Order: sequence, then C-alpha cells, then structure tokens
Amino acid sequence: MCGRYNIRPHAVAWLEGFGIATDLLREVVPRYNVAPGQDLPVVRPGETEPELTGMRWGFVPHWMRDPNPRARPINARAETAMDKPFFRDAMQNSHCLIPATGFYEWQGSKGSRKQPWHIHRKDGDPFFMAGLWSEWTTSPEGPMNTFAILTTDANKLMTPIHERMPVILSPEEAFDWLARNQGVSLNPCPSKELEAERISTRVNNPTNDDEDVLSPID
Repeated sequence: MCGRYNIRPHAVAWLEGFGIATDLLREVVPRYNVAPGQDLPVVRPGETEPELTGMRWGFVPHWMRDPNPRARPINARAETAMDKPFFRDAMQNSHCLIPATGFYEWQGSKGSRKQPWHIHRKDGDPFFMAGLWSEWTTSPEGPMNTFAILTTDANKLMTPIHERMPVILSPEEAFDWLARNQGVSLNPCPSKELEAERISTRVNNPTNDDEDVLSPID
C-alpha cells in the first residue's frame, strides 16, 4: 500500500519542466509527512495541457450520495480496480498523477514495533505515482476533488518491507496514463531505480511534518 509520502522542495522546479499550467504551482510548499485526508497537489488533464490542482487524499466516487461515507480508500489495487464498481468509472475516465519525492512503508517484525522505511529514487529525482480521481459532489464542504493512489505488487527491493507498493511511472508512461492511452504498464518499477532507508518512528506521527523525519538510522 501507500499511506504516507513526501514532496520535497525540488519537486516544484521538476514539475515546471513539464509545462504544467497552473498558478497553484507557486503555492506548493514542501511536505515531509503527507497523510490521508489532506488536500494535496495532483496533476490531471486540463483543457489544453496538464494542470495541477488540489485534491483530498481519500477517494469518493462522484455518484456517492452519502455526505459522510465510511469508505474513503487511499489506495486502489491496479490489478482489480477495473473490476470494482467503486473505481471502475475512474479507471475508464479519470486518471491523475501524484507528484512525490519519496514514500514511506512500515516493515512488520514479530514481537517488536514496526520499522518505518523511506523509499525514494536513487538519483533523488521526484516521480509520479499513478492515481484515480473523482469530483465528489455531495461533500458537506461542497464539491470536492478526491484521489486514490494505485498500488501493485512489491518489486525485489520492497518485498522484505511490504508486499505492495505504489505504481511509479516514468515521465513518458505518466503522460500516457494521463491521456488514458492503452498499454501503460502498471507493474512494479525496477528495483535498481529505488533506494530504501531505515528512518526513525518519528514519521509515525503525521504532525511531524519536517525534514527530520527523513534522517536515516543505523
């Protein structure tokens, strides 16, 4: 799964390189401990080019009439999302990209506290995670865009840590996904592109949203 990630300062210049049209780009602030339920920057198709907009992390389909639905999934399994009524329409029509510079996962260990890991690209570059979005029209706060991150089986690097990981796309794949082109692989990205670092349990508390959560431990 993917339940926490970060957007470090260099992500803004990286996004500008893709020509994404929005004034919101100037308002993107570094986030070191992004958590579900927060409003976050997401790239979706615009009228003429991709645009960045704010969306709530926790997917609610547009047809949901319950103003306070219990189910607001933060992830969708890439292998089965098309078969699930909850995600089917978005899989067909509403693809998005979630910019990130790293994500967190917790490794279970019998008889001890779970160990958090920070997973990021070896070259330090930001990346796009594949996502689905929807405009939830009956939100108590008024119409709201919501999103979920697609996940896939863990690659070789991730397998000792967790059985799932987010779908990480190359820039070419990312914009094919955004355009709903056929043939985009939603398989695990190559292990050789990623690095995993053990970090302290400080990341467990989402109010700790600062650079110190990234400090590796022995």
